[in-house]
Amino acid sequence: MKTLLIIDSGLGQARAYMAKTLLGAAAHKAHVELVDNPNDAELAIVLGDKVPADSALNGKKVWLGDINRAVAHPELFLSEAKGHATVYSAPVATAAVATATGPKRIVAITACPTGVAHTFMAAEAIETEAKKRGWWVKVETRGSVGAGNAITPEEVAEADLVMVAADIEVDLAKFAGKPMYRTSTGLALKKTAQEFDKALAEAKPYQPTGKSESSASEGKKRVCGRLSSPADRRVLHAADGGCGGAVYRTLLRFRYRSLQRAGYAGGGVDADWWWLGVRADGACSGGLYCILHR
Repeated sequence: MKTLLIIDSGLGQARAYMAKTLLGAAAHKAHVELVDNPNDAELAIVLGDKVPADSALNGKKVWLGDINRAVAHPELFLSEAKGHATVYSAPVATAAVATATGPKRIVAITACPTGVAHTFMAAEAIETEAKKRGWWVKVETRGSVGAGNAITPEEVAEADLVMVAADIEVDLAKFAGKPMYRTSTGLALKKTAQEFDKALAEAKPYQPTGKSESSASEGKKRVCGRLSSPADRRVLHAADGGCGGAVYRTLLRFRYRSLQRAGYAGGGVDADWWWLGVRADGACSGGLYCILHR
């Protein structure tokens, strides 16, 4: 059964990440397929205090559950959701006009190359700053287990501003036409208030570039995934015995600098594998790296 997981942002990014990871791992045994698009879902599981007033859920089976139970017994929780979910009907919105004149509504996307630490730390920083200002906020994390706390079409339509704090290319098509400000996870985390002020002053309507944007995104992902080329490894294998580690280190350093000049957006994930080799195997680190990264 295709299932949409909705997690209340008030529960915190760390708990939300844990819940989604555990439920994702248990999904196959429970005969559940987690999806991010509400239109594809047959069932929606909401972790929080109440079901959001979202017309995208109309006519779908919805289950309101407790995040602690989801974390403690993920497979059982999914089975209960399938068995006890009821058909949902969204209430008629009556406060739409008041919202337009009240505090600002902001939606945000956070993403980093590894999809773990900076993604969730930046999300929490954005949520904290928005609440300080009395704004409504929802942050969608593009983490290592997919999109978390997905922003719905209704929330996009009602938003005054979209903030994207991402160090990699992400799909932003659903925000077409909305005022958008783009920054990095580092600035969103360390200079949050400054970035909010800049977002208000510099946000511009976002226009997707279609197929070209998708191609650019794929190209950048390939660059970010690997700093070393097959040619680098052939040179290393041809190097002289115990010098392999030193030779590879020099090649990797030049490769990394050239990619930075070419617009490399990664955070040195590939280099981390090399350092694992250094710590594990001393002078033979080059050879161990090739085995790990083959």
